[in-house]
Amino acid sequence: MKTTASLVILILLVPAFVRAAQVYGSLNEGSKSVGPKVRIEIACAGNTYPGETDGYGSYSIYIPQPGKCTLRVDYGGQWPEYEIYSYDDPVRYDFDLVRGNDGRYVLIRR
Repeated sequence: MKTTASLVILILLVPAFVRAAQVYGSLNEGSKSVGPKVRIEIACAGNTYPGETDGYGSYSIYIPQPGKCTLRVDYGGQWPEYEIYSYDDPVRYDFDLVRGNDGRYVLIRR
């Protein structure tokens, strides 16, 4: 009985995983990685998908639907953001965090 229930759950979840696409990349400030545990959120179609950087400033977040999204980074007490697109295939977004003259960070795509 447990095997049947597990199989049914797996069958129901597989289509969600098949459509999920990976948004990945890296974050740098200047010529250095931002380091680990920098929070990242990607908002798409009313849903928010959280993630964080690893020890090298890299991140990877799975988004279940393609379309226009907003990537936000919690850095230096600020939340700079950048408009991105999620596709059915993985897409890479590498960014530099740059402090402007007003002291606010902005994300610049590399």
